Amino acid sequence: MMKKSLVILIAFAMIGAVITVSAKEMNIVMGFKDQPKPPFIGNVNDNSGLYKQLFNTAAKRIGLNLEIVRVPKKRAHSHLQNGTVDFYPGASFSQSRAEYLYYLPIGFESKEVVITSINHADITDISKVSGRLLVELGSSKLSYGQKYPNLEIVQMGNLPIKNVLAALAKGRGDFFISDIEPIKAYMERHNINNEEELGIKIHYKAINHSFIPLYFGFSRKSPLFQEVVNQDFDPSNQVTISNFPTVITKECVAYKFYLALQHMKKSGEIKTLYYDYFGLN
Repeated sequence: MMKKSLVILIAFAMIGAVITVSAKEMNIVMGFKDQPKPPFIGNVNDNSGLYKQLFNTAAKRIGLNLEIVRVPKKRAHSHLQNGTVDFYPGASFSQSRAEYLYYLPIGFESKEVVITSINHADITDISKVSGRLLVELGSSKLSYGQKYPNLEIVQMGNLPIKNVLAALAKGRGDFFISDIEPIKAYMERHNINNEEELGIKIHYKAINHSFIPLYFGFSRKSPLFQEVVNQDFDPSNQVTISNFPTVITKECVAYKFYLALQHMKKSGEIKTLYYDYFGLN
């Protein structure tokens, strides 16, 4: 009788374990820094914004639940390195990040701009100017000091647009690199019609002359991700998003998630969503 009871207990324990694993596999975890980046995402207690709506929709279409984890940026990347967070949206490419992130296009385009004080001369190429670049803690822009020796990196804690404006006004730095959307959203939120009212100048062609695809970085250690050797990889050239040593497999969950986003792009859903939040074409 005792042996039979033991078998039953073990069976229930195994069922419980399967249910636990299945429940965990039903989640896809998005990591993001603990500071707001409206209208991409709200504050740490309010994840509402474009990212939540976009990725939640894509997740549901492949039978997943979106979970959002908000922690300091460096910690978020630590989680990405060990696979406890699955992906990070709007991740900039760098050689060090490529060791643990695989880059996939979100489905819409963006561009980076340089923000300076209003009296600064026009900038058409960030590599040809000298000065102090304000960089947020944990940002990939920290590497710009090596990439562009003429730039002095001034590292600060958190740099939402209002803090950037204050830092530039106080002369703590000369430049700040930002996606175009947050600064435009800030202006719209405060009923500001032009950058001159903020005492700043936006240099639209200092980084990218046109809009380029925005990517999300998927953890290469995530249980939802699988990759194989890229037969077309050219080791004689630098590792880039288009020249990567591995390729994602079409059987893994990460690829299906990417496909869901691509279907939303083709249907026009992402374009509509982007315009609803930013009003930018």
